[in-house]
Amino acid sequence: LLMEQYGGADGELAAALRYLNQRYTIPDKVIGLLTDIGTEEFAHLEMIATMVYKMTKDATPRQLEDAGLGPHFVAHEKALFY
Repeated sequence: LLMEQYGGADGELAAALRYLNQRYTIPDKVIGLLTDIGTEEFAHLEMIATMVYKMTKDATPRQLEDAGLGPHFVAHEKALFY
């Protein structure tokens, strides 16, 4: 669930990018607000990344596989990837 929240379709990265992209099609007086919200979403991304790191840093490959992260581990080892 945390990996999905990190970089999934409705995760923190997607939210940040949506807010930052919406700035181009919104009235000028609220561009700053969307910039601030998008930036805050990046802070949330950092929090999720920290949680994922702490939960997986000492896990063995077998434990990662049992948790459903086997394909992720094969492709990226313990590195976070969106």
